[in-house]
Amino acid sequence: MQIYVEAAETGNPRGMRALGQMYANGLGVAVDVPLAILWLQKAADGGDVRAMLLLACRYRDGRGVEEDIPKAMDLFHRAAELGDSEAMTSLGCAYVDGLLPDPLMSGARTWFERGAKAGDAESMYQLGFLHEHGMGMPKDPGAAMDWYRKAAGAGFSLAMVSIGDLCKSVGGDLSQAVDWYRKASEAGCLLGKVYLGQHLMRGTGVPRNPTKAMKLFYEAADKGDKGAMYEIARAYEKGDGIGRDLARAREWYKKAAALGSGPAALALQSLD
Repeated sequence: MQIYVEAAETGNPRGMRALGQMYANGLGVAVDVPLAILWLQKAADGGDVRAMLLLACRYRDGRGVEEDIPKAMDLFHRAAELGDSEAMTSLGCAYVDGLLPDPLMSGARTWFERGAKAGDAESMYQLGFLHEHGMGMPKDPGAAMDWYRKAAGAGFSLAMVSIGDLCKSVGGDLSQAVDWYRKASEAGCLLGKVYLGQHLMRGTGVPRNPTKAMKLFYEAADKGDKGAMYEIARAYEKGDGIGRDLARAREWYKKAAALGSGPAALALQSLD
């Protein structure tokens, strides 16, 4: 730690940022959020892009500081203008999420295009999303697929799920959709695990295999996915491929409902 203290005290922005992160995460020191914010601000003022991003996220989300959207957006803008692709994507998402006014999504598209050009996989994915859903432009499944494929090629696993969805909704190709859900699952995407599990449980686009389906549901549920918890509960309630067990069904519906699953809350009422 002494090395970072010395670097920070001599005005080194990277040292200031490292010290701020240590206080934020309790690395070798007690957690001290105000001190973390102080050092991150000093680092950002010194031109450290990563510190700008860390601070921007905190002000946007109100983590350890009072929520301040204008300040967050200013920090994202500063980082983006210094060429940071993650900041470009964050600005695009701010428009999509309504944190910045943009009824025509022109600002979102601009920043996602800049982020994609800079190589950011999430920006590529978001451009696909805009094209697929006609946000600020006519719906264009072909353009959406092109962007999703670019994002998937760059390792963005959620894009693999979206490719699978388009294979079903546009091409009606369940087996190809399952292949993409499998790729997403293997890349660690929880939604990919759930979707692949659903197809395995029902035998659509792939031979039915409830055992593999439950394994995937449990993998996702163990990481907090409420959709997977719902699927586990449903399987126990219906005895779908496994022994019927209403007590375990109720347990999993409760877990999913506690995380905000509407279908799980309704199913729980019907059990009670």
